[in-house]
Amino acid sequence: PNYIFDTLKILKISRKQIITIPCTSNLLISSFQENYYDCVTKRHISFLRKYFLPHASKKISNRLDKIYIARKDRFPRNLQNLNEFENFIIKDKKFTKVYLEDYSLFDQISIFNNAKYIIGVHGAGMSNVVFCNIKVKIIEIIPSNRINTLVASICMISKLNYYPLVLGVINSQNRYSFKINLLSLKKYLNITFKL
Repeated sequence: PNYIFDTLKILKISRKQIITIPCTSNLLISSFQENYYDCVTKRHISFLRKYFLPHASKKISNRLDKIYIARKDRFPRNLQNLNEFENFIIKDKKFTKVYLEDYSLFDQISIFNNAKYIIGVHGAGMSNVVFCNIKVKIIEIIPSNRINTLVASICMISKLNYYPLVLGVINSQNRYSFKINLLSLKKYLNITFKL
């Protein structure tokens, strides 16, 4: 993906320095354990802000001050009442739906840095809160069986206004399927965002 090359460019790593390994069926790649989310430190955040914020796109305007982080690919975490939720958040509360995969890394940095309000379902895109300004208010919607503290840790260390909204999983066939109670969300938005 392009964001990888954008990241390497910022870090002054040229394409000549990249070692490409052809994928085969015999290639094994290990992943981090679930508890790696707790490893973010102030030093990590300072590094990312120092080297990446200066590259924020100038073409993203402040019109994206209330953003809803959406996904084109709704699996594995999905809201069963997604259409109702989006109608409420976009039409009633005037949030702009943003598909991060449609933007360059530099645009994503700018979007998060200029946002005043952010709402999104837990996922990799929410880690961009590392680029937020101090006045932002963030609601992260989290399925109760997928709780981890990465976004919360970034927000705590960065002194951002962070509000987790933990929802119960309602479909035993799909452990990532959950439903948001819109009445509860309305109350939550009134309390947290004063919207």
